[in-house]
Amino acid sequence: MQKPQYIYNHQSQPLNILSIGTATCRFKSILYLNNNIILPIATSIAIYDDITFNKITQFQTNQSTIYSLIHNDNFIYSIGHDGDICQLDIKTYKKVNYINHQIGSQCRWSSIEGNVLLISAEHSKNKGIIQVLNATTLEQIQFFDGCYFYGCVQNQMFYLLKSKRHGKLSKDDKGRLNYKDLKKYKNNKQYLFSLEVHNQQGLEKVLPFETEPGDILVIAQSPKYIAYFYYDRRILIYDIEKHSINIHKVEGNGVIQAACFQNDYELVFQNKNKEITIFNLQTLEKVVQQYKQGLNTLVQAIYKKQDVLVTASEENVTIYKAVHVLHKEFGGLTKCGIDFYQNDYVVSGDFLGNITINSLDTGKSIGEYFIGSSIRSIACKDDIIYIGTMEGQLYKYENEQCQQFDQIEGSITCIRVKNDDLLISTTHGLVRLYKNEKQLFTFLAHPPKEKSELFGSLNIHADIWTCIFNPEQDIFATGSEDQCVKVFDYNQKQIVELTGHKLAVTCLDWKHSQNKLILYSCSDDRTIRLYDQQYSLIKVINTFFINEWFTLTYMSVYQNLIAIGCQNGFFFLYDQEKGDFIVAQKTHMGGIEGLVMNSKYIATCSSDDCVNVIKIN
Repeated sequence: MQKPQYIYNHQSQPLNILSIGTATCRFKSILYLNNNIILPIATSIAIYDDITFNKITQFQTNQSTIYSLIHNDNFIYSIGHDGDICQLDIKTYKKVNYINHQIGSQCRWSSIEGNVLLISAEHSKNKGIIQVLNATTLEQIQFFDGCYFYGCVQNQMFYLLKSKRHGKLSKDDKGRLNYKDLKKYKNNKQYLFSLEVHNQQGLEKVLPFETEPGDILVIAQSPKYIAYFYYDRRILIYDIEKHSINIHKVEGNGVIQAACFQNDYELVFQNKNKEITIFNLQTLEKVVQQYKQGLNTLVQAIYKKQDVLVTASEENVTIYKAVHVLHKEFGGLTKCGIDFYQNDYVVSGDFLGNITINSLDTGKSIGEYFIGSSIRSIACKDDIIYIGTMEGQLYKYENEQCQQFDQIEGSITCIRVKNDDLLISTTHGLVRLYKNEKQLFTFLAHPPKEKSELFGSLNIHADIWTCIFNPEQDIFATGSEDQCVKVFDYNQKQIVELTGHKLAVTCLDWKHSQNKLILYSCSDDRTIRLYDQQYSLIKVINTFFINEWFTLTYMSVYQNLIAIGCQNGFFFLYDQEKGDFIVAQKTHMGGIEGLVMNSKYIATCSSDDCVNVIKIN
C-alpha cells in the first residue's frame, strides 16, 4: 500500500444538509441565551425555549459537525470539526458571516473575550494549532503552530497548553521520568505539558506542569481559573490572578468527559451516575447534588447556571430546574440501517429496535414502529420495508403492520432488493436468496479460515458485511471480513473471487457509470476498488489524505458520483469524471452506519443518533 500523503485543508464543495435527530453535544457546545437553550444537532443548531422546552427552530449552520458553541455580547459562533465558523446575531439568530479557515481537524475547544476569538485544533496526536481571530470580522490576527492545545484568552492574555510529546525530551525531562514513564512517552502513549502565557508583545512566561505525564481530555474556563481534566481523574487548576498551578485528585472510577464553571470559582462536573459535583476553588469544598432522575450515563457535555442544568450524553439530552427533570429528549444510541421509502421519505433503524420514517424535505417524523430487537440493516421496495436485526430476524413492514417472516444464523448485515428477488447476508458467512419472499437457497459463501492470522475471529466465522445484485444478470456479489469479494450465480456457483483489499470488505455497489457496468468495493483499508464486467481492476481510490484513524463503512454510487461514509463520521463524495473528491467533511459526531443515494438525495445515519439528508445540486 502506498505511503499516505496527508492533506489537512482539502477543499470541499458546500453541502445542503438537513440533520434529523437529538442533540449531539460534546465538549463546549451548550448555550443558554435570551431565555433559549441552544444545542447542536450534527451540522445544525436547535433552539428551545426555557418555559415549555419545545424546539422553536432548527437550521443548518456548518458544513462539518459542530464541536463548539460560544458567544460574546454581539454574536454566537458555531464552530465545526474542520474549523468552519458560522457567526450569528445573538438576538435574532440570523447568519451574519460564514467562513472556513480550514485550520485543521478536531476543533474541540474555543475561547472568547471581547473581540478576540481563539480556536484550538488538533491535526493529529502530534500536532496542534491555535488560531486567534477578530471576533467581528473573523479575520486572522495570530497563529500558533506546533504542539498547542486548548488555548484560552483572559484579560488580554493568551494561555496556551503545549505538549512536549512531539520532539525530543530534554535531559531534565528524562531525569524527572522513571523508566516506565519514559518508555510510554517514547511509544507516544502519554503527554508532557507546559502552559505558555503570552501577552500582546509575545511570550511572557512558561509554566511547566509538575505532575506525572498523562492525556488531558477536558478543559473548563472562567475569568479566574482554567481547569484541565486528565484521563486518570486529576484536575490541574491554573489560578489566572496568582499565576499558580494546583493539582487535585477526584476519587471514583471512570473518565470525566465534561465540565463547566457556573460562576467565577465553582467548577461543575459529573463524578458518578446520579450525581453532580460542585467544586469551590476558593474554599476547596465539594458539594454533591444528587438527582433521582437522569444522569444515568456518562455526561459528554454540561452547562450549569444557578438552578438550571443541561446535560447531554449518548442516550439523551436532559434539562433540569434544581434537581427536577423538566425536559428529556431520548436518543436511540446508534442509528443503523437506512433507505429511501416511497420517494419522499427516509427510513432508519436503531439499536433499541425503533424504526423511524421521516420526510426528506422537512425531516418531520411521519411514522414510528418498535420491534424490540437491535436493527442492523434496512431495505425498501415500493411500500414494503425489510428489516434485519442483530439476532438474525427478518421483518417485513407493510400497511403500518410489522411481522417477522424469517430467521437466520448471525446478524443480518445487509439486505438487497431487485425486482422480486431479495438477498441477505450475515455475520456467520451465510447468504440467503428469496424469490417472491420464498427461500431459494442458503449457503456458506465465506467459510472460516482454519488458521487465521488476520484481524478478528476468522477461524470461527468469516463475517459477510455486504452483498449486492448485478443489475443485468442473475448473479450477486458478497464482501467479507476475509478481505475478499466473491461473485456467485443463482445456482450457488462461484464465478470469481476478487482479492486486493488489505482489510475487511465493508460495502459493495454495482452500477452503470461512464458507459460501463462497474462493481465497486470499499474496505477498512480506506480504499475503493473498481472492476469492469470482466472483473479486471479499473482503478483504486484512496482516502489517505485524512489524518485520522478511520475505516470506510458504507458506499453508494449514482452515475458519476461515489458517496462514502466512514467510521469516524467523515463523509466523502468522489466525482468519477473529475477523478477527485469534491467533498471531504466530518458530518457526523459518530461513525456512519448506513448510506444511500439517489438522483436527489444522499442520506446517512450514524452512531450519534442522527440522520443527515444531503440535497444533491
